[in-house]
Parts: sequence; structure tokens; C-alpha cells
Amino acid sequence: HITASGNGIKSTKSEADKGYVYIGGGTVNITAEQDGIQAETSVLISAGEVKVTAGGGSANGEQKTGNAMFGGAQSTTTDETLSTKGIKAEAALDITGGTVTVDSADDSLHSNDSMTVSGSGITVKSGDDGLHADNTLTIEDGTIVVEESCEGLEAIDLTINGGTLTVNASGDGLDSNGALTINGGTVYVSGPTGDGNGTFDCDGVFTINGGVVLGTGSSGMLKTPTTDSKQNTISVSCTGSAGDTVEVKGADGNTLVSAVAPKSFMNVMFSTPDITEGETYTVYVNGTEAASETCSGVVSGATGMGRFGGGPGNMGGRAPNGGMGGQMPNGNGGTPPQMPGNTSDT
Repeated sequence: HITASGNGIKSTKSEADKGYVYIGGGTVNITAEQDGIQAETSVLISAGEVKVTAGGGSANGEQKTGNAMFGGAQSTTTDETLSTKGIKAEAALDITGGTVTVDSADDSLHSNDSMTVSGSGITVKSGDDGLHADNTLTIEDGTIVVEESCEGLEAIDLTINGGTLTVNASGDGLDSNGALTINGGTVYVSGPTGDGNGTFDCDGVFTINGGVVLGTGSSGMLKTPTTDSKQNTISVSCTGSAGDTVEVKGADGNTLVSAVAPKSFMNVMFSTPDITEGETYTVYVNGTEAASETCSGVVSGATGMGRFGGGPGNMGGRAPNGGMGGQMPNGNGGTPPQMPGNTSDT
């Protein structure tokens, strides 16, 4: 176990073949007052067990206000002298295997350039961003749980190709300053309760081309995918509270996607390969029908600022039209996945 008044592990050489941190096995347990792991070039984790607490953990994160559209979330304090990130790389941060657990006052996983996750089990609690890359952030595979964060995932270009991603964010859930692209995987996002941020946010093109996606959050900064997406998406105005089970069913009564929301919400957006034009889909909250919408194209129902090429749509979806019952897909029952809560360890 490493206990440090500064950085836990730090490499300082700036040459291309130096300055990196590589973890390929074993157990690394770090408690640091500043960054847990800091590399002047790159960080690669391919195996092993890595546990990091940085800056006293997420409970010591700075309170932030505002939203990204108008200059980003703003810190309510001015002291930013010390870096308290969990794992930080000046260049690439690549995680291909192992397990990584981070509780940090600032970003949990941070790259000043690019980040790629292609395996591993990652669980983070952050006082700021869960996963942050100044340039590109790509999720290829793995299981990623962001239990607490301001922004869940943030980058200039954010791409999800696979894996299972569960995000709990008080600000933007998935935040891209360029393109936000979901091509595959399973994505659950619990976004903000206030209207100053959005469950999905991007300054460029937002596309969903595959995968299973479910988002719950506020409606004030709602963004839906662009109409050149390759997979249909439905968005409905639908309210619920923390701990409510959100379930989406098709006309055949089978469940397409479900999750337990850790926070209250005003909007539910979902996308799966099974959504077919002309079919009606119903959202249930704790087993009670809350909203329904017929798929009329690539984006149906309540639309937001992410949908280019057309005006805003109906902000509500259709009224409920009766219970539909049914069972989980393939006849399998079971408990829906639990979105991470927004509580801190004591």
C-alpha cells in the first residue's frame, strides 16, 4: 500500500520512450493527497488490481455550477493549485484489462490527449469528471461504472463501440465538445435533475448507430441524436423519482431495456436495435404505464437541440393507452440493472 502526501506514483521523463507508467499485474493500492498515478507521457494498465484514493476522494470535490454550453461548469472556489486526479496521463491513457477502482476529488481517469478502454472492470467516484480526455475518448469493451461525477464522460470526441457503461452524473452524463457517437455496447445514463445540463450533450454531431441505450434526466437541455443515425431512438417526457424502475416494452409485451434510476427525472430516451418504425413503445415506471410513443423515424417523440434539420418535436410522447404486461426478452425474468447511487462511503 502506498500512502503519499503528494503523488502516489509519478514518472517525470518527457522522452517518447520514457515517462510512462505500466501496470501489468499484481495489486496496487494508493492513497495520495494529490494525483494517485501521474505519468509525464502515457499510462497503460493491462492486468492486476488497481485501487486509488486521491485528494481525500470525491467527497472533497469542488462544487460546480453552470453548464457547458455557456462556458462549462464553473468552480465555486479558486484554489486549483493541487492536482487531485485518480490516474492522469499527459499523453495516452489505455486500459486493456485488470480492475481499476478510483475515488478522487478531481477527475478519476484523465488524459491530456487520448483515452481508450478496451477491457477491464472500472468503478469510479469523482468530484469532477468520471473519465476525461482532452482529445478523444473511446470505449471498446469492458464494464465501466461511474458511481458519482459532475460530468460522467467528457472529451472532444467521444465514441462508444462496445462494453457496458453505467453513469451517474449531476451535470452532463455523456459530454462531447465535438462528436458523440454510440455504435454498440450497453449504455445506461442517469443525467442531471436541473435544466442547466443534459443527459447527453455534444457541440457537434450526436449519432446512435447501434447498441442498447437508456437515458434518464432533466428536459431543459435535452439533446437527441441527429437524423442520420443508423438506429431508431425514442424520447418521451416521463417523470420518476430516485429508486424508481424504468422499463421500456414493445407492442409484444417484451422488455427492450430497463434500469433503476438513482435520481429523479423528467425525460426518458431509449434506443435499441429492436425499435421498428410504425411500432408503439411504452415506458413503465415501477410497473405503471407512464408514456408511450410510436416510432415515426430515426428520432421520435420529445426532441431536443441535438436533432439538426428540423424543428422541435412534441415534448411529451403520447398518453398511456393501457397496460401491456409481458416478460423480459427471451422469456428471462430478473431484476433490472441498478444505476449507481449518488451517495458517498462513510
